[in-house]
Amino acid sequence: GVAPELWNVSLPVWSQEFETHDDDKPVLAYLGSCGFLQRLGIVVRVFAHLYHREDFFLYQSDPDSGVHEPLVEVLASRFGGAMPDNVKVVSMPRTGRVFYWGHTANVIAGFKELLATGHQWRWLIRLHDSAYPMHSPEYMRVFLASQPGTSFLDLKPWAVKHWMASKLNLVHACGSWVGRIEGQQFPQDEVANRGFSWSMGDEWWVLTRGLASYFVDDRLEPLFKLMEHRVNAEEVFWASVVSNIPGFSETIEESLVWRVFSGSDDWREAKHSPDNIVDVRLHKYMAEIKRDWPDRFFIRKVVMGRSDDLLRWLDATIERERRYYEHPPGDLSPADITKHVPGWIHPSHFGRVWPNHTSGDF
Repeated sequence: GVAPELWNVSLPVWSQEFETHDDDKPVLAYLGSCGFLQRLGIVVRVFAHLYHREDFFLYQSDPDSGVHEPLVEVLASRFGGAMPDNVKVVSMPRTGRVFYWGHTANVIAGFKELLATGHQWRWLIRLHDSAYPMHSPEYMRVFLASQPGTSFLDLKPWAVKHWMASKLNLVHACGSWVGRIEGQQFPQDEVANRGFSWSMGDEWWVLTRGLASYFVDDRLEPLFKLMEHRVNAEEVFWASVVSNIPGFSETIEESLVWRVFSGSDDWREAKHSPDNIVDVRLHKYMAEIKRDWPDRFFIRKVVMGRSDDLLRWLDATIERERRYYEHPPGDLSPADITKHVPGWIHPSHFGRVWPNHTSGDF
């Protein structure tokens, strides 16, 4: 079981060392991951839209997926073969399997690496490998700069009838192996009875530098050890920490990721997943997408070969925004999306067959 001394969760008090200064320039950091070759096309296409010299990009690849070298090669090809110093691809330090703590521990390792770069980013944006931008990075920068000291996070109160409340299998890790322990449960109620307020919410957020710095504080280590034993940690950890920070003085607003759960297995990859926003059903989603448009940065999940009409429409929308922010009033030259968004695969890859690669992925 879980050692009883871990049941008493005590978080460090929020202090000035974590504060995000309002006068900082709205420079962004992006933390992405890629664990499937069939999603590499989306990852690179999104990168083409988001890249700016002043921002920083860190991608984590699953070393067991065979995606590391192709990702490095395709990203580097955009810069003549040599990766710039604001783009980095690293291997995940732990298994990337969702539901287990190693998945979240990889993200925290990414925080540490980004904070150690010396790059003075102000917000950290977590990238899903099946999410696509709804706006240009110029729009995102202006949106965030207008709300200093604000993180955007899916933050919901604990719901005892939600499926996560009943999934309390105890988890144990041993080296690269991780699995459930039959007959034992995670001490959810025991921790709550000692004053910790559980919350829930997904892991696709935008965090201030100050809040990201808080998550790497060594005093959180006992909580990390506790969460190692909980299944589906990534849907519980982030929201629960934010809900319990003593003296926390920054603002939390709604997540900037648009997604929808229809409950139909015909349009999702797994029961825990949102719908794939595919072209044949786009008419069912479009009214809600346009309603939420100003307050969302990304839409998920999209699928190469099945969401192509949506992606082309988004490409043109992003380019119009880019011109609005980059070009002076009166510049009526037509948008050239090939300037910023070239063919998503380097010519050296044409004809190459990778495992799990299907036509249309790139």
